[in-house]
Amino acid sequence: MSNEAPSSKLGAAIYLRNGGPLHLAAFVSDFEKRWPEESLIREGEDRNCAYFAVGDAQLAIELRYERIPQDVTAAVLPGSMRHWPTAETELAPHLAHLKIATTARRGRELSAASALTKTVVALLSITDSIGVCWLNGPALHSAREFIAIASEMFGAGVPPLMLWVGVHWKPQERLIHTKGMAQFDAPEIFINLQSEPSPEWVEYILEVAYYSMSSGKEILDGETMDGPKGVLKISKIRGGDNHPERTGLILVPVRPN
Repeated sequence: MSNEAPSSKLGAAIYLRNGGPLHLAAFVSDFEKRWPEESLIREGEDRNCAYFAVGDAQLAIELRYERIPQDVTAAVLPGSMRHWPTAETELAPHLAHLKIATTARRGRELSAASALTKTVVALLSITDSIGVCWLNGPALHSAREFIAIASEMFGAGVPPLMLWVGVHWKPQERLIHTKGMAQFDAPEIFINLQSEPSPEWVEYILEVAYYSMSSGKEILDGETMDGPKGVLKISKIRGGDNHPERTGLILVPVRPN
């Protein structure tokens, strides 16, 4: 029996306007200038696929001369309407894409996601990219926004969780919720609201998500935490989406006495 820690796949797809040849020397140059603290090692090529190591993460970069499947795009568009309302129109003309993938060992998910993100940023910068889908969210951003968010947050020493985890609003249930926390072996976050979420609530739910995955502390059923508009009570749930092993945290505003 293997004693190796369980692992999971992380991946991103870059929408390309035309998909000309991938210039690996330009990618390496951009990566090394942009992320001088990271080690980047070229590990070989096979047809349209190139292999690199970023720190202890092994990454595969594949150029595909075909469109990203429509069902992938359709699934990720609803979560992008607030920050990229013209996404569907802008992505429609794309003719090719890059798929970038890595394997994350248990406990090393944040490190692997960071290496993958820095690789994506360098690729966006040297290609005719339109946008990028973080497949494990899924989360969708324009190329310009992805680069800006990653650069700002890594520069501040903070992981760019908003690039990795989708935030969705269910108006009928009046729930704002994360989608994609399973990639970090962490619970999804649900918050019951009385009105459509403001940017303040989007930022807050991502703060709770980051705390739940990085604090090392278990958030217990019945606990409370401060929210933007008052105190929230926590209820733990299990299951959903045909995955009984998955967990979630529902945060419900506590009415004042």
